[in-house]
Amino acid sequence: MTDMTQEIEGQIGAGQPLEGGLDGALPELRVNQVLTSPEPILKINPNQPITREMGTIQPVREYTIVLAKGSNEIQVFDKAGRRVEGLSNTQTMIADWKALASKDSGHNGAYSKIALDTSSLGYDGSRRYSKGVDKFPEHLQPAVKEYIKQKGGGNLVDFPYKAWQLETGNIGSIQVKAEDGYVLFHQTDTSNWIGFQTQDERGVDLPPRNWKRFDLVDEWAGRWPQNIATEVRNLRTKGLTAIQRTENGYHVLALGDRLAVTKPSQKIAEAEFTDQLVGIGNNVCQDPRNRGVLYYCISDNPRLLVKLDTTKDSGSWVTETVDIPQEYKNIRNLRLDPTGNFFMFQSNGEFVILAKDTLQEVQKIPKLFEGKLDEQGRIKGVDEKGNLVVYDVNFQEVTQELEKRRVTRLAQGLATDLFKTESATAAKVDVDQFKHLVPIKTDLETQFDTQLQAITVLDDMSTITEALGKLRTRLQSGGLQSAQIV
Repeated sequence: MTDMTQEIEGQIGAGQPLEGGLDGALPELRVNQVLTSPEPILKINPNQPITREMGTIQPVREYTIVLAKGSNEIQVFDKAGRRVEGLSNTQTMIADWKALASKDSGHNGAYSKIALDTSSLGYDGSRRYSKGVDKFPEHLQPAVKEYIKQKGGGNLVDFPYKAWQLETGNIGSIQVKAEDGYVLFHQTDTSNWIGFQTQDERGVDLPPRNWKRFDLVDEWAGRWPQNIATEVRNLRTKGLTAIQRTENGYHVLALGDRLAVTKPSQKIAEAEFTDQLVGIGNNVCQDPRNRGVLYYCISDNPRLLVKLDTTKDSGSWVTETVDIPQEYKNIRNLRLDPTGNFFMFQSNGEFVILAKDTLQEVQKIPKLFEGKLDEQGRIKGVDEKGNLVVYDVNFQEVTQELEKRRVTRLAQGLATDLFKTESATAAKVDVDQFKHLVPIKTDLETQFDTQLQAITVLDDMSTITEALGKLRTRLQSGGLQSAQIV
């Protein structure tokens, strides 16, 4: 292991203070490399550019799950970047039907049929080339019985000709989904999937050796958990490239030709909301401070960032957009940091960080691939040599100042959101009608300025933000219109 604290300097975007707007420059967003794995986790051809086809990673707590091109197993690495050994359930093979069809040593040929009961078969070719369910490994027998039933073969069906497995020669077709308590790998355009429960029934985190595996065999046997079953069915949606679930119960599906927001089990054709935006890919994320506010963009040559607030009544949903000030040939894996103040994404072999309030580019990590955030807000990725690398970012330090300025702008009646409704035209405001509110506005500004000066920790900001929300509600209940409150 190489343990380091190396600050990224001299790169485009590094060393540039965020635009303050109210009180000058903000603290610099610093990115420090704190870990390099002792060995490469992906095999890299130095003569070829690194692409997702070489492998994918998924942070799970302090661990990193890795699926490499051509590998026959899913690997797990610990917080020191060392491979976790001794795991027995990480093979990418689900059911090797060719091996299962092979006869025992001393018998020629292979079985071509599966039978519920071979005793009823004659001693001709049917019985000779039929393998009874009772001859399969015990854990497979329920799935094999259900397979025969659903294939409508009565007592006999043909052996599947193709193995059930994750085909790692085509990593780009494998979707990875991690939620609280489980992680899933699903191969598009197939039924094949593998999942791991990473928590027990009480919600307690488990070490990798105790992760419980589920896969397509368990689906056939009907012994898979409901949360995994729901997620697998969603991942099988035709054309699906990304999926999010909001706290208010909606499923957000990025498809090849649109974004659809549905209720659970609702047909896509009957979606609550549809945005006919083509080529979103996996560029959909939620605001961690308000899981129901979505942001998304197209993958290739994006010009606009789109916002959709699903926390309101679905009949009032509208898209809001803002121009992306910099040009990017492509954007992949759009995300927000845990504080909700920075967008980040992959673009042409670089990991890019933008300030959410300005979309100003504030940091780039060059030659970082598969960059993803872990639960601690650290950036994990793969460097140009195939090593796992980890970066610390001072999000919290910068966020405290950003929150102060956001609240100040609210108190002063200044806009805090770059996004503008696409379809609506703003009504002309008569300033004179608000003259009688000036004394109230001045008094409130004085109160909030005093409280802002006393803020020393980030937790105080949530209190102020909550107070502003309550004040807005109180003023609305008192008969003031939105334009008057702003």
